[in-house]
Amino acid sequence: MGDDGIGLIPPSVRRKVARARVGRFASGGPNVRTNPKAAVLVDHYEEDWRRLWYALFRGRARVVESAGAEHRRAIVALRRKYVQYRVGLPVAGDALVIGLDAEQLTHWQASSAGRRRADHRDSPA
Repeated sequence: MGDDGIGLIPPSVRRKVARARVGRFASGGPNVRTNPKAAVLVDHYEEDWRRLWYALFRGRARVVESAGAEHRRAIVALRRKYVQYRVGLPVAGDALVIGLDAEQLTHWQASSAGRRRADHRDSPA
């Protein structure tokens, strides 16, 4: 999560998700509206397996309305963080934004004894 309270998925993860899910989200997120259960997996790989880790966020996905402040903050944060979204591949101001209200976090790192699970019931501030 950034200082602005908006979590951005790293570019390599976004590319994988985009290839697998583009048909579902291209027309305004109809799958999110009919089945909001969702998960985002973020992992880190290195040849040195002692440095492997992952975090799995589970919760309810929602389409963030394009007229709201949350939508504007997400687009601004994306443009600020990644120069290619300002220059080479600009993101439209009305681009589809899907939020995840995380209810559960499961995480693991290679140096830990096992998976760890933390329930998160409150929305981020």
